[in-house]
Amino acid sequence: MTPTEYEQDVAKLIETGIKDGDHGLDPRFARVKHRPKYFSRDRERDIIFDASVEVTRRGEDEPFLYWIIECKHYSGSVPVNDAEEFFSKLQQIGGADAKGTIVAKSGFDSGAISFCRSKGIGLWRYDPNGDSMMVVQADTARERAIIHGMMPSQDTPKFFGLATTGYLANWEVNVVNCELHALQQRLNAG
Repeated sequence: MTPTEYEQDVAKLIETGIKDGDHGLDPRFARVKHRPKYFSRDRERDIIFDASVEVTRRGEDEPFLYWIIECKHYSGSVPVNDAEEFFSKLQQIGGADAKGTIVAKSGFDSGAISFCRSKGIGLWRYDPNGDSMMVVQADTARERAIIHGMMPSQDTPKFFGLATTGYLANWEVNVVNCELHALQQRLNAG
C-alpha cells in the first residue's frame, strides 16, 4: 500500500462511519475530503493536508469545524518533530476551529505521544493488515496500555488511538464525538 492509498483508506473508513451514523455526526452536514487545501494566513498560500472532515450547520455553507487528519504510513515510529509540524500547520489554518488527529501505521515515539497529549491532538494507530479496530482515549488509569498500543510492535491491533477527552470508545461508537468533545466544550464556553 502506498502512502496515498493509506490516506484514501483512512478517509474512506471515516466517511463510511459517518454515513452509518457511528461517529455522532450528521452525514448531511459532515463532508470528508482527501488532500484538502486550507489557506494559511502565515504563509499566504494553501497547506495541503491528507484528509479532513468539514462540519457545517444547517443552512450554512462555511464549516464551523475542521477535523484535520494527518496520515503517516511509516515503517517506524512517528517522531515528535512531525507532531510539532502538524500542530503548527493546524494553528496556521484555523486555531480553535481545527481539531487534529495523526493516524500512523507503525505508532509514535514517546515524545510525539507527550506532545500531542499536551496540545489536544488525537493519535490513532491504524494498520490495514491488523485484526481489530478500536479507539482508546487517554486517562491516567489506561496510560500504560495506550503507550503500549501506540509504540511499534509485532502484535498490535489494526486500530488504536489516543485523544485527550478522557472518553473510552471503539471505532463503531462516537469516535468523532470523542475526538471533538474538548473542542465542543471550548466553543460552548466561548
